[in-house]
Amino acid sequence: MTLLLTLLALLAALAWTTLTGWSLARLFTAGLSREETAAWSFAVGLLAHVALYASLLAARAAPGPKKLLAAEAVVLAASLAGKRPRHTADGGQ
Repeated sequence: MTLLLTLLALLAALAWTTLTGWSLARLFTAGLSREETAAWSFAVGLLAHVALYASLLAARAAPGPKKLLAAEAVVLAASLAGKRPRHTADGGQ
């Protein structure tokens, strides 16, 4: 694999992790700026990735890229299936 393909694979993995994190972070980042939401999305995505990796290890399944991608896809779909909480200007009153 050439260096360019390796870098593209790295960028794709980081983008997928951030997308997964965004699907979870959107549940609690409604009042934040775009930059803060992006940062939280990346952080939550990394946390979800590590948790899924540890879960696969605990289940004695060899955590490979395909299994992690599938697990993160399930998390992404489940999170997007849920509704985002609505925040009103009066604080939900």
